[in-house]
Amino acid sequence: MKKFRKLLGILTSLVLTITPLIAGAFSATAYEQAYLQSGKIYRIKYKDSGKYLTVCNGLDADGVNIIQKDLDGTLSQQFRVVYDSASDAYRIYAMCSSNGNGRVLQIYAPLGVEAGCNVELKSQSDTDLQLWKVDFYYGVRADLCYIFTKNSNKILTATAGNGSQYGTAPESAGNVWIKDYVDDNQSGWCFEIVNPSADPEPGNYYIRNKSTNDYLYVNNNSVDLGAAASKEKWQVIYIGNGVYNLRPNSQPSSVVCGDFGANGELMMGSSALSLFIIPDGEGSYRIVTASSYISTLTVSEGIATRGTYQALDTQRWIFEPA
Repeated sequence: MKKFRKLLGILTSLVLTITPLIAGAFSATAYEQAYLQSGKIYRIKYKDSGKYLTVCNGLDADGVNIIQKDLDGTLSQQFRVVYDSASDAYRIYAMCSSNGNGRVLQIYAPLGVEAGCNVELKSQSDTDLQLWKVDFYYGVRADLCYIFTKNSNKILTATAGNGSQYGTAPESAGNVWIKDYVDDNQSGWCFEIVNPSADPEPGNYYIRNKSTNDYLYVNNNSVDLGAAASKEKWQVIYIGNGVYNLRPNSQPSSVVCGDFGANGELMMGSSALSLFIIPDGEGSYRIVTASSYISTLTVSEGIATRGTYQALDTQRWIFEPA
């Protein structure tokens, strides 16, 4: 059994090493759970220019042009991103329209969706022109992604410069439009969450797996799982920007680090593993490594280890106040 567990740990490590090389391997659902949180407010930055997706002049009206522009701190550059489970896609609501409950981004496609179509603000309706797929990639950073139209291989892109209301052609300075997908590591976007809150609140917790009901505790220098009798208090430390560290009360000088033990288990150390602790809307959380966004604390063959995100209860954790 120990040999099997050791082999499993090695295979898990290999998966985590190979997975970042595969672009587009995950659905919108996986991305939402591991990084992009439905209903949250984001600024959306274009990698190639460092400029931000913007509703031109912050106007709330049908047909207002969507552009890129230098960061200005206004609501015109903030968007509420909402996942539609029936479509496995997102709507992108402008915060300058009814505080993120009004108009959305839509492709202007009177002759059908094709490369060169413009993007504008539009009242919400039941059309695929308002639905977007989010597919992240690892060419430069794990938090960069392509934003696809729902039913084509077209992606959101931008032309150099700051945009304007009337510059709606693909060649117009600063305009945002769609083009054929090319894996060029240039047309990526980064979703930057606005005012992330600490959930769970910092404090002491017992951490229980939703599937097995086993608790995390420290066994020598590794993270182990056990019944309620062996549960341990953990300090949930909020670093900021959605990032946490985990420290056991039994070893106040150590934190969960990024190392694996001989059987694939997580280890304690002095260098903290940065984590996102993401609520799943069902009273439990996913514990995701901040460096990869898809590497998730999971239970596998009785081991607390890291695995690639899947929609499994073995990857959901309940934080019980201690």
